[in-house]
Amino acid sequence: MPRKPFVRLRASVLGLALVVSLGSVSGQEVKAAASTPLQPAQIIDTLKVVNIVPDFLSFWTAAESKDETTQVRMFRQLVMQPHPELFVGNVVNLGQKQGTAEEDRRIATALKQIRPLVPVIRVLNDRLQSELKTYIPNFVRVFPDYRPSTPVYFTISLGHFNGAARDVDGQNALLFGVDVIAQDGPDANVSVLFDHELFHQYHASLKLPQSDDAGQLWQSLWAEGLATYVSWRMNPSVDENDVLFDTTLADRARPLLPALAADLLLNLRSKDPGEYDKYFLGNGTDKNIPGRSGYFVGFLVASRLGQSSTPLALAHLHGPELRSQIEQTLKSLSTPPLPQNHQ
Repeated sequence: MPRKPFVRLRASVLGLALVVSLGSVSGQEVKAAASTPLQPAQIIDTLKVVNIVPDFLSFWTAAESKDETTQVRMFRQLVMQPHPELFVGNVVNLGQKQGTAEEDRRIATALKQIRPLVPVIRVLNDRLQSELKTYIPNFVRVFPDYRPSTPVYFTISLGHFNGAARDVDGQNALLFGVDVIAQDGPDANVSVLFDHELFHQYHASLKLPQSDDAGQLWQSLWAEGLATYVSWRMNPSVDENDVLFDTTLADRARPLLPALAADLLLNLRSKDPGEYDKYFLGNGTDKNIPGRSGYFVGFLVASRLGQSSTPLALAHLHGPELRSQIEQTLKSLSTPPLPQNHQ
């Protein structure tokens, strides 16, 4: 995604300073980690990686000069048919009418958008899988109980995502859409994306105790906000636009923060999909709420809680205790700041 010029994260907004070592954990937190930590090399060996990008590049070599109809047919044969689990509604959604002219049009449109990115995709295909392994040691240092229990896919998402967690063949999986990552160019810095998505994988693997709160809005706010915060803590020199994967979200949402926090506080225990949609979808469903505002507010909540805790400890928070802390933080964020000249 396009990036605006480098700007350091506004510490005054977050009310924190990055002076705590990511590696320091209390005795209580150490107990939460694995009793026998694995070495990074052992973890890398257990990480199942599936890369379908070579299939796409082979398709493109054969289909680049073909007409649109032939390209769509060949894409189905050479990419979709060998990997049907990745081209279904819950992963890459091509419409409700599978196999129809509507779906063909969506594929054709996506291929036109991908065409200028193919040289970059070739470069990234040589980079990403090996680079993922270089991020594992640092991730394990911060989260020593990390155990990759779900597969990682490098795929062509047809413009749907750069990174995502989805159910693939009935199993939670971590996916990277190389075509979308390619929009950042051949030198794309993917450390933030890898850390964000690796954290989702790790967080889900903890299998924290569930309660009646399952599916409530506050859990999505925490999951996405914490993943965003962790990716910043592990890459402290990047700006907030990088960790939010949006060059304008913070600027659009910040002036509305008291109202956003107040509204989230009112709906924190809602299971209404509409409440989730208006805060976490890219286009949103409420014209008064910028799309994906939940990521921004969740990031601020996790940042506040992170002032007195490590990422490892935050990852293990759950249940009523966590919900109460989120509520208190949202109450604080919902209070408009005093004027600068207030005495």
